[in-house]
Amino acid sequence: MFRIGPYRAWTPPRLTECRAAALHSVFHLQLPQKTFCTICGIDGVPLKIFQKITIDGSLIFPYRTIQSGRMLIVDADLTRFALDFRARAPVFGHVPVEVVATYKIQDVTAVVWYRKGPFQVEMFVVPPNYIIPEHTHPNVASYEMYVGGDISFSHGGRWVSEDDLVFVSDASDKRGGLIAVETDDLHGGAFGPSGGVFMSIQKWLNGVEPHSVAHDYDGVVMGGDHLDGVMSGDAKVKVDLTWRDAATLEDVPPYFDGVVDG
Repeated sequence: MFRIGPYRAWTPPRLTECRAAALHSVFHLQLPQKTFCTICGIDGVPLKIFQKITIDGSLIFPYRTIQSGRMLIVDADLTRFALDFRARAPVFGHVPVEVVATYKIQDVTAVVWYRKGPFQVEMFVVPPNYIIPEHTHPNVASYEMYVGGDISFSHGGRWVSEDDLVFVSDASDKRGGLIAVETDDLHGGAFGPSGGVFMSIQKWLNGVEPHSVAHDYDGVVMGGDHLDGVMSGDAKVKVDLTWRDAATLEDVPPYFDGVVDG
């Protein structure tokens, strides 16, 4: 059986081949390709990110699941960065000193927590009973990380459940849970009476220099001020936003009290 024991310290990622004939964490029938497993432990049971490679080595399939079956970003560099940032970043962050460090996006405040090369982390502070409509970011792939408050994230038109989050191995609640968001993944959020705080752990693509991810935006914006700040993407305004604008395929409101059904 393919088995890796728990680690008690950060372990650099490494690549291990899983033989098709052997049992391993994710079961496959008649594997047509070699399957590899990138392993990185963060003070607990190691995370296993699977990847397929054709027998002749001509094509690599990023395998968007981990041991639990939860979805990951295809870009392995972003996945490693997100997990490492979550595990290692000190509480005061790495706020840069020579760039714009805060943004006001309609009623939401964004703080640039970290920026280096194509990687950036923004912390968003959202007021109570607020809606971030469904949208995409044409030049950014990201993980959205729950920090606190009343937040109902959406992904692909549906509310995200705790079972969809990628957790720290020893997490006692959903704090630190990650949601994978590719450039074409619709996502949004509804915020309850306590408001909410989350982080966006980003990799900027297509040669675009990092700025606020809220200004790289396809979809309905939070208001006119937000629209004025959009630098790339097809953004538009809608009046009287409701929770339905945050999760267009849902028939039920968010799980917390305080958001009025529109």
